[in-house]
Amino acid sequence: MISENKFSKYLIYAIGEIILVVIGILIALQINNWNQSKIQHKKEVVILNELIKGLESDLNNEFIPGLAYYNESKHALNKLDEFYKSNNITISNDSLTQYYQTYLRNGEWNFVFNTAAFGNLKSMGLDVITNDSLRSKISTLYSYEYPDLKERGSRGMSFYQNQLKPVLNDKIELFKPVLSNEDLIILKNDKQITNRLKDLNRWRKHLLISLEKN
Repeated sequence: MISENKFSKYLIYAIGEIILVVIGILIALQINNWNQSKIQHKKEVVILNELIKGLESDLNNEFIPGLAYYNESKHALNKLDEFYKSNNITISNDSLTQYYQTYLRNGEWNFVFNTAAFGNLKSMGLDVITNDSLRSKISTLYSYEYPDLKERGSRGMSFYQNQLKPVLNDKIELFKPVLSNEDLIILKNDKQITNRLKDLNRWRKHLLISLEKN
């Protein structure tokens, strides 16, 4: 199984992109403060403030907790990797139970973004944003990066729910207080489970490589 460090890096990259957009908006707002007499500029100020509120909400409620979620999963996966590579079980059943439950608890993080402000901007016309570079960044973020992240998360969730979880449920009771030695032997050696875990992580690996190229 591979480390989820790349996905964490992608989330950090996405957070950086949002911060850059926010900085661009703040600069645009400062410029517009010098042109308050123009009606068009007043509309731009209103929509830019709405965008900032939405982006701050996404950072605080989606990206930051989402990053924490994947960091916890990465730590659990690193520990499970030791378990799969070792011939001797040196990690307690309690710990292994915790690592499996953390890694497989809910599949992917379900991102729910605040896009109301961008919807308002589209209804008004993107040309309301007078700065070409800022307008392009805002459009790319909401029209491509947000939908792409949601789609990839949905596909990962679908694989987990439809391919991996049913097999796990047929073999063991994953979310009981402590997994038995028999449960752990199944998790480590059952071909249906290990093959699906490999498929999930292989899919994530290619997904993350693709994301890092964007």
